[in-house]
Amino acid sequence: MRKVLFIFLLSVFIFGALGISSAMDKGIEVVDMVGRHVIVPVKVSRICPLKWGSTRILVYLNASKKIVGISEFEKNRGMKVLPYLIAHPEFKNLPIVQTGFSPNVEKIIELRPDLIIASYYTAGEADKLQERTGIPVVVIKPGLGAKEYVDYSDDSNTFYRSLRLVAKILHKDSRAEEIIGYVKSIVKDLSRRTGGISEREKPRVYIGGLSRHGSFGITSTQTRYPPFVLVNAKNVASGISSRSNTIQISRERLIAWDPDVMFIDEVNLKLVLKDLERLEYRQIKAVRNGKLYGVFPYPRYGLNHEIVLANAYYIGKVLYPDRFKDINPEKKADEIFSFFIGKPCYRTLAEKLGGYRRLTLLKK
Repeated sequence: MRKVLFIFLLSVFIFGALGISSAMDKGIEVVDMVGRHVIVPVKVSRICPLKWGSTRILVYLNASKKIVGISEFEKNRGMKVLPYLIAHPEFKNLPIVQTGFSPNVEKIIELRPDLIIASYYTAGEADKLQERTGIPVVVIKPGLGAKEYVDYSDDSNTFYRSLRLVAKILHKDSRAEEIIGYVKSIVKDLSRRTGGISEREKPRVYIGGLSRHGSFGITSTQTRYPPFVLVNAKNVASGISSRSNTIQISRERLIAWDPDVMFIDEVNLKLVLKDLERLEYRQIKAVRNGKLYGVFPYPRYGLNHEIVLANAYYIGKVLYPDRFKDINPEKKADEIFSFFIGKPCYRTLAEKLGGYRRLTLLKK
């Protein structure tokens, strides 16, 4: 009887284990950023990233070797100006899986990825792509930059939630928490350095030349420019009410604001310098006193979080040199880049865009 009972219990255990194994083989269920319930493989070895920020998130999570294709923009225009692509020149050899905003369905099927990570797809778009390819599609929202503002002190922001979602699928939860902890430590450090400055002591600042679905000149700015928020700067545009973070203002409004210091997004530097040839801008205090400084573009093919943080240290150094006297902005940028993408890339960005520097206007 003992032998029969033992065989019976062993059989139950074996079949139960097989059942568990079979269930696991089918995959695990996750809820993506648009509320879709998606069954993804337990082990994901090949990933196709689509749209703004998907490739970047995978690089942040040290999962670059799983990427099987990139967008046309990343391959042809982003390799020298986006940190995560500078750090991975081998991506240049990957096939194109997206042209414009349209996925190349045939190429994706041909590449046979285990998973598609689609940034800022609607639920309907994700369902349609999943049906056409037969491949699980998970939607994330890692930050756009031009339209929305990401509050790094808020643990439920879409960047952190996207990180944790992808990390759960790839079994990289510890790396996601490491990234979030690192960002929060920087937020805390910048707040410590600048939090006690009175409003009376703060110079009035402005950011110009920001892109949004195209290139713009000096009158394109943001109501909540993240580096300004992080160093508690007095942004002259902060009082504007707008559904989009990036706004277009009139020349008259900029002149009336009369900022003490102006920062220029270097991706549109030529347009801005052309604008500033106008005599009417020469009366602005920042222009008159030569307080114009270049910064790297952070909203470019999604939100480059590492650039936000690097720019914040440079801007802090410009505005409050005594409180950032221990900071070398170029070295700090490379420290941040190395953490996020695995390699320093300040010099490469500076060679292409100009780098952290005081700007000189053309005389007229």
